[in-house]
Amino acid sequence: MPKFYLVKGFNAVAVAPSWNRAQKLQKYFQGVNFKGYNTYDEANEAGLEHLAEIAPSYLQLPEFLPLGRVVAVSSLNKEFLAGAGKEEAKIE
Repeated sequence: MPKFYLVKGFNAVAVAPSWNRAQKLQKYFQGVNFKGYNTYDEANEAGLEHLAEIAPSYLQLPEFLPLGRVVAVSSLNKEFLAGAGKEEAKIE
């Protein structure tokens, strides 16, 4: 029986520590899909691969997915734009 669940969609990805948590997270996803894994490392690797597929190539991806939290492409874009604003401020 899987111990970790990858929750993925067109807009986001998450690794959930239980089936119950995975079900609660599904409301944040467009086109939600689930897959069970025996280890966090396996679920994390598959989740990061999915995130790389759905996120624009200029966005910096996290090194790992926080357990039980949704990582949305839109939040990565906001972090990118906030970082770009800081760089512009340094240049001026």
